[in-house]
Amino acid sequence: MELVLRAGRQFGLLDGCDHIFCLKCIRSWRATYDKKIGKHHYRTCPICRANSYLVIPSFYVYRTSIEKDDLIDDYKLTLGDMDCRHFQKGSGRCPFLNSCLYAHRLPDGSEYEYDKDFDQYKYNEFGE
Repeated sequence: MELVLRAGRQFGLLDGCDHIFCLKCIRSWRATYDKKIGKHHYRTCPICRANSYLVIPSFYVYRTSIEKDDLIDDYKLTLGDMDCRHFQKGSGRCPFLNSCLYAHRLPDGSEYEYDKDFDQYKYNEFGE
């Protein structure tokens, strides 16, 4: 961890476990999966293999689970203020539907919410 701090890099905190990595390293590791052969490690911790759907960038390491929960909540709020690149203000289609952490805003600025009966439109983890 000291190497990450000395290099001025961010940490990558996982939401599914308590392991902490260099942000660049964990993102690189999670990007190495091959969809064709079905490796699913890209959403797990490299150490304990716990499912982890978020990598939270941080300049400091949390000391308590409350601090970690606060970091995750702040990160989700930040993402919620950003427009979803898939939704494209209503002209696109987000594969994550209501579980997307980004904002689904229409051109008039109002929030869009998918129907509750959207299971028929759900994509799998590969966006298919």
